Amino acid sequence: MILNMRKPCAAALMVFLGGCLPIEKPPPIAEDMELSIANEEWPPRLAHRFPPGTPEAELVTTLRSQGFIIDRSKKTAKAEWANGVCNNELDVGWQTNDLGHVVSVGGRYFPVCP
Repeated sequence: MILNMRKPCAAALMVFLGGCLPIEKPPPIAEDMELSIANEEWPPRLAHRFPPGTPEAELVTTLRSQGFIIDRSKKTAKAEWANGVCNNELDVGWQTNDLGHVVSVGGRYFPVCP
């Protein structure tokens, strides 16, 4: 009986901790990016995916669906994941015109290794 109780408790613990466990892979938009040159690859990749004229709502929806945390008031987004001992962070920043369309988009990659 105790053995049977462990499985539901373990499942409940996993659900509870699910938001705290690190994501282990980059968001799909950056999935095949070479991290050693990410700061060279990331800005053009964003500019290609969200060219001038893209509705801001599309940019926000796409990034949010890929796990980015959005701060719409600052027009920034951030995604984090862990691989081994390092944590990785991708930042996105954008500007829009009065019609709510992207004028420019850029970003940076930050490795955080102990």
